[in-house]
Amino acid sequence: MHPRWWTRALAWGLVAGVSAIVFFLYQRPEMLIQLSDQLWGCF
Repeated sequence: MHPRWWTRALAWGLVAGVSAIVFFLYQRPEMLIQLSDQLWGCF
């Protein structure tokens, strides 16, 4: 077994998590608009 299997598992988990978040935001566009407004407020 490769000694750094956990880094690959962590990377796949991160990709899956980001994909799930993007999918969730596309289901609720008003949440995406609110999130972008909050990010824009930081600047």
